Amino acid sequence: MQQSKVKALVKDYLMIAIGSAIYALGVSIFIVPSKIALGGVTGIAAILYQLTGFPVGTASLIINIPLIVIGFWKLGHQFIFKTFFSLATFTLYDMVLSQFTYPEFDKMLTALFGAVLIGVGMGLQYSYGGSTGGTDILNRLIQKKVPHVQLGNVVLLTDAVVIAASAIVFREMETILYGIIVAFIHSKLIDYVIYGTDMGKMILIITNHGNAVSKAIMDKLDRGCTVLEGKGAYSGDGRTVLLCAVTRNEFYRLKHIVKDADENAFMIVTDASEVSGYGFQSAEDKLK
Repeated sequence: MQQSKVKALVKDYLMIAIGSAIYALGVSIFIVPSKIALGGVTGIAAILYQLTGFPVGTASLIINIPLIVIGFWKLGHQFIFKTFFSLATFTLYDMVLSQFTYPEFDKMLTALFGAVLIGVGMGLQYSYGGSTGGTDILNRLIQKKVPHVQLGNVVLLTDAVVIAASAIVFREMETILYGIIVAFIHSKLIDYVIYGTDMGKMILIITNHGNAVSKAIMDKLDRGCTVLEGKGAYSGDGRTVLLCAVTRNEFYRLKHIVKDADENAFMIVTDASEVSGYGFQSAEDKLK
């Protein structure tokens, strides 16, 4: 194996270990002691903990064994090795953290801080090829079938099922409501960590003055454009279509630049969950 590949692999496992530690802090210090419903296999393990006192990390590892076998078959050995490493490190962290008694915090603060730690921890694990196992393996399989759906949304869906099951065990509506808050926040943070917090805008500009508009964008905003040839369906007249990607902060300036160059320009604007390449920083680069 080349030295660069070894370094990359070491970095992956190091970041997964850090992500697992952050995830364990959220679960073991904030969520489980406060009896807040949690999604995924960790949520199932938390239910067992409340019923029997069985350690969350150990229960999570046991439940995950058959799911890991399925994941090995469907998702490949690299993902499963990293997932097993994530589970092992989480189990170790949970064993250590569960030995201590923590002060009681306001439940809303507990839910918020727990959700942030869980979201960042899971996001790091996902970004470097790992996962917390369990329903995360199911989430990966679902996203493989529908890759246009962001992973955080898939996580939110599967978490909702487990939280609904928690309602039967806890029989306390407040606990379930806090669990919904945690699931929503950490699912959004997962997307921010994976896809980048600086989500961009993709703009299609339909204009009769393509050269003037593209030159103004390049000169005043230092952004490139892709020129597409279009034709009006009704008139049959030729039109220039410019495809341009900018950050959110740049969009306000772009809009005025285009209007100054062609006040009749027609713009279609959509959110881009991630923009990478020349002039943009990818989600992976932001984690370095």
